Amino acid sequence: MTKTLSIKKALLYFEYNPELGKLFWKVDRPYHKCKGLEAGGVDTKGYRRVKLNRVEYKTHRVIWLMETGRWPKEHLDHINGVTDDNRFLNLRLATIQENGKNRKVGSNNRSGFIGVCWEKGKWRSQIFVDGKSVRLGRFPPDFEGMMMALAARKNAEDHYGYHKNHGRAL
Repeated sequence: MTKTLSIKKALLYFEYNPELGKLFWKVDRPYHKCKGLEAGGVDTKGYRRVKLNRVEYKTHRVIWLMETGRWPKEHLDHINGVTDDNRFLNLRLATIQENGKNRKVGSNNRSGFIGVCWEKGKWRSQIFVDGKSVRLGRFPPDFEGMMMALAARKNAEDHYGYHKNHGRAL
């Protein structure tokens, strides 16, 4: 279970700069002069985290608490896909499915488009809906076929309510 932070403690220890989307220490910590310095660091997945009383919190969750007065029970989605862009206007409550509908193209994607891949000499298009793969078709092995596969995918994204940023290259 994830530990939550109280609004009182968050406001005591942190100051939030909404233009930068960053937390700064309001007070020095034991054995560490940190007042005025940016709080926390970046983890291996690119999320900023802060540690307070031996408990680590994702910075965007602390910011949500400070801006709304409540700890988020749901997932928080970075709308623009930049995991350390913690401006409140870039955060939204989301289900795990909504969060998955706002993904960037993976680094191992060879076509450059989510849901479009090369399979057995043709372009294939698919989309995930409610955790299940829905095949959208197989298309000719040329540029036009790839564009048809992409169009099928984009139409399906619109139909199934994917976020407009889904599939962006970052």
